[in-house]
Parts: sequence; C-alpha cells; structure tokens
Amino acid sequence: MWKDRSESSSSRIPGSRLEHLYASVACLHKDYIGLKARLVELQEENIALHEVLAESGVLSMTKLEIRTHKRRFSRARRQHPCAWPGSLPQAVGIPGPAFQVSRFLGLPTKRALRAVCRVLETTIGEVEKKMRPTGRLYVCGGTDGQERLSSAERFNLSNGTWEVLPPMIHRRYGITASVLHGRLYVCGGFNGQEALSSAERFDPGSGTWELLLPMTEKRFGAASGVINGQLYVCGGSNGQERLCSLERFDPCWGAWEHLTSMTFRRFGTAAAPMDGFLYVCGGSDGRHDLNSAERFDPDMEVWLAVPSMEQQRSFAAAATVNGRLYVCGGIKDKLELSSVECYIPEQQQWVHSQPMMERRGKASCGTIGGCLYICGGSNGQEQLSSAERFDPTTRCWEPLKGMTQRRCGASAAVLLPTATPSPRSRPVCGVSTSRRQRQQMAWTTPHQVIA
Repeated sequence: MWKDRSESSSSRIPGSRLEHLYASVACLHKDYIGLKARLVELQEENIALHEVLAESGVLSMTKLEIRTHKRRFSRARRQHPCAWPGSLPQAVGIPGPAFQVSRFLGLPTKRALRAVCRVLETTIGEVEKKMRPTGRLYVCGGTDGQERLSSAERFNLSNGTWEVLPPMIHRRYGITASVLHGRLYVCGGFNGQEALSSAERFDPGSGTWELLLPMTEKRFGAASGVINGQLYVCGGSNGQERLCSLERFDPCWGAWEHLTSMTFRRFGTAAAPMDGFLYVCGGSDGRHDLNSAERFDPDMEVWLAVPSMEQQRSFAAAATVNGRLYVCGGIKDKLELSSVECYIPEQQQWVHSQPMMERRGKASCGTIGGCLYICGGSNGQEQLSSAERFDPTTRCWEPLKGMTQRRCGASAAVLLPTATPSPRSRPVCGVSTSRRQRQQMAWTTPHQVIA
C-alpha cells in the first residue's frame, strides 16, 4: 500500500523537478562527506596540537581534561536544570560516603576526583590513609648472581620502603615460604652444594629464626601453601630427580607426614591456596615445561584435575587475589615470560591478564589489600631487585621501590601485623608422628596418658 502511494506521489512530480531534487540530494551528500573528512582532519590536528603543547610544557593535559569536564557538566546542568540542596563535595565529605567512594572507585578515578576539587582531595586523602593496607611482604633467600643468600627483607606498605631483617640460619636458593600462625616458615632450597630438607621459621615479635624438624625429603624448587592451619609442601627436586610427592607439617605436633602424591612430577611449580584447596600449576617434569594444573583436597586427601593453563611455564609465581588465582611470569623454553594468566574457579577457565612490566622467571609474589605484589627474579640477562604491583580493579601494573639487593629464586609471603603467634605452634621434639599414630593418641584416655 505504502509502495503504491510513493509511486503515485512520485508520478505526480514532473521529471525535470525530480531530477533537480536528486541532484540536490547528491550535492548535499557530497558536501556531508567532505565536512566529515574535514572534521576528522581537525580532530587529528587538535590531538597533534595538544601533544606538541604538552611535550613543550605549555599545556597540562590533566588540567585540560578537568576544564573540559567542567564545561560539559555546566552545559548539562543548564540544559537540565534541577534544584539540588547539596553538592558532590558536601556528599562525599561525610565520612560514611567518603569511605564507600574510596573503597570502590579505583586509583585512577580517585586521582581524578582529588584533582577536580580541593575538598575531595582532603577528604579522600584522609580516608585512603585509614584504608591503607598494613601487611608486610617478606622476601627470603635466593641468589644475587654471585652467591646463595641467607638474607631477608620485608616491604612496608605504610611508607613504601624495604626493611632489612635478621638473616636465616642457612643459605637457601629455590626455597618456598608460607605464613602459619603469625610466623614465617621457610622450607628446603639449595645451598650451592646440595638440596636441603631443613626448615626454619621467623618470629616477627622476637626477630629471630629457629630451626624446625626437617622435611621427609630434600627439596628445592618446591611450592607450598597453608590450609586449615597446616603447611603443605609439594614437588621440587632432591638433586637427582623431579618430585611429585606431597608432605604436610602440623604445628601442633611439630612433625611432617607424607600424603598422596601429585599426578605429575613438578620442579619449579607454582602453588597457592584458594577456597580450601591447594592449587598447583605448571613446573617442569624434567623434559618439558608444563601447563597442566591440579588441586589438592585436604579433606579427601586426593588430587583433582584443573583445566590446563594457556601457556607452558615453570618457575612462575602464583597468588590468590579476590577469589582468583594469578600465575605470573615464569620460564618457557629457556625464555623468561612477562605474561599473566588468571584462573576463575566458578567458570573453570583461564583468562589472560595484563602482562607485567618486566619479564620475570623465578620471582616471588604475595597479596596485600586486594593487590598483587611481585619482586625479583630474572629477566634472562640479569637478576632483578625491582618490584611491581597489580591492581585487579584497574588492571594496571605500577612500579615500586626496588629491594635492597637482587634476588632470583627467592620466596615471599605476607605477614599481617595483627596476626599473633599461636601458642599451639611449638615444635614437638622427637621423631615424626604419622597420621595413624596421632589418631590413636587422640583416642587415648587420660588414665592411659598418665600410665
């Protein structure tokens, strides 16, 4: 019907006039294309002009963006007037809203808000001080390229500096570290002559190291994690072969015990606890770098398969951030990596994350305040002392102050200042006690103990 009407209306227009209309439309379209091209040229010239002025120091891009934002916001207010009894600075100036705003904004947005308004700069700055994480990243051992190290240091987030700690009892390279009951546990490693089975722990209250009962096997290039108040150590090498074994340290008994072995031998593997499981990723079986992953269920004492990573990697660093497992860097085919993968457990899949600023193999990492901290390692040419931090909310890496010395093959763990050592975490002198023996002792009556 509509087609008939258009055809009938067109038929009523004289042919010469219709041709004139078509010519006018074609001319307008040509002018539109020309104006659009000219607009693109002007936009490019505008961007180039801004870059030239900014490089010469005449123009501040931040101030330009702020001024543009103010003009656009003022125009929108004029077009859509409304009676607001308060203002944004007044609303955000209240402690409650200020805390929530600072909590969810992210670093770039907070910086923009603080640059826009002096009131917001003061308020958000005060809230940030209260929200600032207070944990410390402890980094121990490794090698500086010349010798195996016994030194240790920690990163203080409150002032962004590294503090030197008392040295460990033994020199250790390729070690693994975890925090248990407010103390730092360091296990295994290589002292330059042999793989180590020894373990020691650091008490931040007294600032001293003490030796523990040795592990059941010599291990370097192993991985560890704490689940339900117990320390698990798996994989590595004893100097002769790659290991797939797993053992657990119970601080109540001060003893080590063997558990179910992993599916694969893993030397230079990365591990981190998440949701009550110990996730183990990558490593080397002696022939190939691995991309396979698995997790240990401490309740069932079994290993369960996990989807493989996108990339093969050994000597990577792993940590859990906000319910996600991040595996950073590592080595593939003798090449250090800067890539990062993130495992999402509810989707059972790996996704690529923003790569690090540097290639890092045999680096150390930990999580504080919802951010991932990684330091040291090797870029393939030299051992590193540099450090960087990843914020998952902004998906950005930023450099931090470097460590006091280069460290490759070190290990890191996070110790919170509020964590107090448990009175139960004292080692029991004597031989290692098996799981069955402990169960029998747990069922022993008081009269039997006295006897």
